[in-house]
Amino acid sequence: MASGRGRPRLDIGALGNVSFNPSSAGVTAIGNTRDAGGIRRKVQATAATAELALAALNARAAKLGVLAPSEVELETLSGLLERWLTGLLKVLVTLRVRPRTRPVWS
Repeated sequence: MASGRGRPRLDIGALGNVSFNPSSAGVTAIGNTRDAGGIRRKVQATAATAELALAALNARAAKLGVLAPSEVELETLSGLLERWLTGLLKVLVTLRVRPRTRPVWS
């Protein structure tokens, strides 16, 4: 943040604060992370000990921070532009084209 107030932004694939709760299977670790799209996600993992639960939680957070194989080609500007234009075309077709001519534009 520019003003220096507030908590720092959570990096993609990194864990925020982690809490540990006892469960019937051992210990459940609960935390927050950001996925590859930058969306904040709640993650949890259960294991026999707190250390194992934390390791599993770190693995899940790291996995969410990695781009899916189908999104790898979208890392380039041309891939992102193509995706945006395809979505824009779908919106324009549904708004301005008469129902009988929609198949031509699809």
